Amino acid sequence: MPKLIIKTNYYKNPQSYHIDRYVRYIATRDGVEKQRGKKDNNPYTKAQQELMDKCIFTFTDVADMPELQAFLDEPTRYRASEFIDAVLDAHADDLADVPELMKYIANRPGVEKIGSHGLFSQTDEPINLEEAVKTVEDRKGNVWNHIISLKAEDAARLRYDNADAWKHLIRRNINELAQIHHMDPSDIQWYAAFHEKDHHPHIHMLVFSKSGKGYLSKKGMEKMRSVFTNDIFRGEMFRMFTDQTQLRDRLKSEVNDLLEETLRFESPFQMYYLALLGRLRKELDGCKGKKVYGYLPKKVKRFVDYAVAQFANDPSIKELYQKWCEVNRQKLSMYHDSLQEDDVPLEDNGAFRSLKNAVIQAALAMDFTQLPTENYSNIGGLLSQLAKQIAQSSVKKLDALDKKTARGEKKEQQKINEKKLAHGLKPGGASEKEEEEPTENFSLEPLLDTIDIILLNKKPTKLRRVHVPSEEKIQEDYEAYLREKYGDDYDEDFDEEEGQGWGQSM
Repeated sequence: MPKLIIKTNYYKNPQSYHIDRYVRYIATRDGVEKQRGKKDNNPYTKAQQELMDKCIFTFTDVADMPELQAFLDEPTRYRASEFIDAVLDAHADDLADVPELMKYIANRPGVEKIGSHGLFSQTDEPINLEEAVKTVEDRKGNVWNHIISLKAEDAARLRYDNADAWKHLIRRNINELAQIHHMDPSDIQWYAAFHEKDHHPHIHMLVFSKSGKGYLSKKGMEKMRSVFTNDIFRGEMFRMFTDQTQLRDRLKSEVNDLLEETLRFESPFQMYYLALLGRLRKELDGCKGKKVYGYLPKKVKRFVDYAVAQFANDPSIKELYQKWCEVNRQKLSMYHDSLQEDDVPLEDNGAFRSLKNAVIQAALAMDFTQLPTENYSNIGGLLSQLAKQIAQSSVKKLDALDKKTARGEKKEQQKINEKKLAHGLKPGGASEKEEEEPTENFSLEPLLDTIDIILLNKKPTKLRRVHVPSEEKIQEDYEAYLREKYGDDYDEDFDEEEGQGWGQSM
């Protein structure tokens, strides 16, 4: 139930609705402040029972009134009178044909009187009740009857348990009320009276124009409730608006930080986010015109929504959005009778529309030629190089061994030649001393260290093993998102050319 309840009726022909009786009724009830704290807890009377039966039989909507439940819990004279009074307040304009209730009105308690009656208006000039009745009765245009009520605890806490507070509330918002009723501020007229009740202290307010002009729409009725609620609960509303603004700014900052981490390849789930941005980049490259959400085709907008929804799954972002929604529900409960059960998804919330353009700009800024990848070909190349180096080293060592063997054979040949010379024979074979080629001392340590860095994961920031979602996987998840959001009959290829360019970036 909203904090402020407004029930509105209007009379197109005031005389035919016996508006004179109604004006006298709201103006001349006995003062409830005299009754405060004096409750008759004796059992309800037979006359009260008959009146209650008449109320329930005549007005079928009274079954949900809290006053009826209070009577059922406590069937006393006081609770019976309270229920009958509530019915009369809610249906005061329908009482002309119910004489039993009209007779009861003459003696019922419940109005704070100002002089001989309880009417007040835009000025403090004394109001003649009969002149006021005639003014309203002779009105040619519409007359609106607003019954505006608060819960008793809110009225007491905020000091709206007296006529003076309500009088000043209406007076300081008269320009807005004139606009809501489509009247000029100099043309609007009104009378009101304050009735205090245990469950919902309230006012009856009659609004009309001097010229007979003006009208009130359903949207205008909601606007009037908003104007009064924002004024009466301005302290609480200011706190809630401040909390919402702070949470919204923190959430946007978290998303921007996550996008920056992704662009710097520092996000724990960077490959998943990069795959999303990569797919979005392809979609954007196929679009003409401005690359902002409001100008994109509907098909591309849907994928942007999907990307925002994925970033919204980040734990810190999800927690902030849940807090924002909780404050938003408290704020909306000030205005509306009932709220939808589920919160609006982040990607569909107009307050966070700028996040969509932030994701778009991140996709456009990404240099997809510099993405960190698991380059298994480099590892294979290093292993191949290692094998070649080992082979080359082995060949050189074998060559050195061959040369060493050859040197031994040369010594034997030299001895033979010396013996030949001693016997006067010509020596044979090589006579020149061949220089020994040094064996190369080749080290494989640098190459092995490089392979260790990769295989043993010594540089996790650049070379961490991560799951890289394929384009097919992204498409599969995206289609599942569309089915869940739009149903099985969604058309992914549907594009709405009409209306492109309607929105601007927030």
